[in-house]
Amino acid sequence: MSISKLEIVWVFEKYVNGGAFTSAWHLYSSFKKYEPNIEHKIFICPLNREFKRKKKWVFDHKVCTIKELKSYLRSKGTKKVCFIHKLMHTKTDRYLKGVRKACPIYVINHTYTKNAASAKYGPCNGIISVSELMKKEQKQKNGYLNHFCIHNSIYENHFEDIDPLLDEEKDGYFVTGRINALNTIKYSDRWINLIFNDKFKKPIWHDYIGSGSGIKTAKKIIKDNADSKNKVVMHGQINDIDKKISILKSWDIFFYHINRNEGTSMSVLEALSCGVPVICSNNHGNNEIIKDGVNGYVFEDFKHAIKLVNNLIENPDKLIELKESTKDHFINNLSSKEWVNKYIKVIKDSYKLSKSKDVIGDSPNVIRESTSRYTNFPLSKSGKKNKKKPKRKKPTSTSSPGRGVKTGKKFTILSTFFNYSNFIDRWFDSVLSQSYRPLEVVAVDDCSSDDTYEMLKSFSKIAKRNGIEYIVHRNNKRLHCGSAYYQAFKLSSGDYFGILDGDDQLVDNAVNIIMEQYQKRPNIDYIYTQFVYCDQKMNITKKRGFCSSPLPGKDMLSSELSRSKRHCYSHWRTFKRFAKVEKIFYQDGKRSVDKFMGYRLEEWGNGMFFDKVLYKYRQPHKKSITKSGGQISEWKKVREVAHKRRKKYRLRSKKIITIK
Repeated sequence: MSISKLEIVWVFEKYVNGGAFTSAWHLYSSFKKYEPNIEHKIFICPLNREFKRKKKWVFDHKVCTIKELKSYLRSKGTKKVCFIHKLMHTKTDRYLKGVRKACPIYVINHTYTKNAASAKYGPCNGIISVSELMKKEQKQKNGYLNHFCIHNSIYENHFEDIDPLLDEEKDGYFVTGRINALNTIKYSDRWINLIFNDKFKKPIWHDYIGSGSGIKTAKKIIKDNADSKNKVVMHGQINDIDKKISILKSWDIFFYHINRNEGTSMSVLEALSCGVPVICSNNHGNNEIIKDGVNGYVFEDFKHAIKLVNNLIENPDKLIELKESTKDHFINNLSSKEWVNKYIKVIKDSYKLSKSKDVIGDSPNVIRESTSRYTNFPLSKSGKKNKKKPKRKKPTSTSSPGRGVKTGKKFTILSTFFNYSNFIDRWFDSVLSQSYRPLEVVAVDDCSSDDTYEMLKSFSKIAKRNGIEYIVHRNNKRLHCGSAYYQAFKLSSGDYFGILDGDDQLVDNAVNIIMEQYQKRPNIDYIYTQFVYCDQKMNITKKRGFCSSPLPGKDMLSSELSRSKRHCYSHWRTFKRFAKVEKIFYQDGKRSVDKFMGYRLEEWGNGMFFDKVLYKYRQPHKKSITKSGGQISEWKKVREVAHKRRKKYRLRSKKIITIK
């Protein structure tokens, strides 16, 4: 039996810092501790020739080209397995084209993103995601590859001998803190304002470690709240590990909020490894490792966050128990030893290993030279195959079974927002789940008092990278629902339109599916669909929407007098650009905007009810129009106006067909 040493080759595109570097540093240290028999080699392999010279780095490493990397991976002496650390913009397919079949190759995906370009891979043995959500979404996009989820961890020995910072100035405070870059993903002004909230039962001290574009506005808010009983200290970037961890260990809790999903935060794991409980927002992947009452809590909104903190302030013994269980939970479930074991399990997918982790043979799952598993994999332009593809007849349709059409005339999503910052992440995720192009999105902030406008603007670059025309506008004064949507329409340039409220979502590829219906039926001027109710986390409930076709022989206006057809027209509302289409918007209307639009549309064009769920409707919440009251009286007014208009101008409603 042939026995060979196992060597792990770690590959980075560039000299990294932040979470990806921290993760790699701890993982490397953990392997050296728990599997000392395994050899390691680290390469910096730049794709864009940004640099050629070796720089000073914490790792002993070598700078090389892809060709040199491939040559090393094929060299004799040890059995190699390669792990490529993928950052958000790493063109992984270029690596995989250049080193394919040299040895077993895995990609470690550190960053959560909806960017379509970041989902491009090539032939490899598998993708390792650092959260379950990332694994799920990567599996949807690259189902032919092997997928693993391995949450990050911390090599505990790095922090064992660091003592907590003793600061008499913090006496009398409930001490909290967080560590992250002040960017659009992780920072918002709302967070700083939350710390100065006077509803905390004890003065709050909040250490904020990190730098970024948001630090200027953060300092301004701190200055404006100089008289507050609570205190925020901006430390900036701290590169001294001992100093940073010393401050972290002095906290009662790690208090953390982000604007949208991420991988697994290394700073959260640093806190947990030190026995500091984490209270964080309900975002992946942090909510995958925080267990309520065991190592912290997950909050739904800021009101809930204050309640959780006050509970610990009023129950000091509970905080002590929580700190103890936080440390125990980390050792038993998130430890670096368990982390290494999970990577060894992945390696065993390619090699048979002895107890000392020497290679004693190939696994049955290993990819061999003769494999045709990836023969037809579509690489990006940079990884384009040299083989000539057989000529195929052009398809007669651009449609995909069950997914609608991919291209055609421009479709515009119209959305309005008023203090909807808590809902924007899921709204934007929904937008990114539409693969139809050309796609335009017009988002109008109706003079919100929170950071809705800033959050909307933060998505501009992501939208552009995904080929979406993205327009954000802020009204100088509150226009309310009807006029705000009219403002969005005036800013648009599309041929077809869909109304998506800022607190709701579309199902995946809803635009593709609806555009297929328009292309099949060019005489149809507007289509409305079915919707489904969702809870506040946008989980689909069993309750289906009430949309339907009008009663036989009747129009929408008269049908809605019947109890069974009271609300036959609702989400998802779509229409195409036609003469006088601007008249469908209920200008100055605060309620019954959808009723006004439906009655107007059946006066102007041919309609269709498409009985398929394409819209996810969030059940009424305290910020929704439904909760504001006055719907019945406004609806009555809209109906009366419609009756008078039809009588005065002798308008007759046009036919509405039903397609299931």
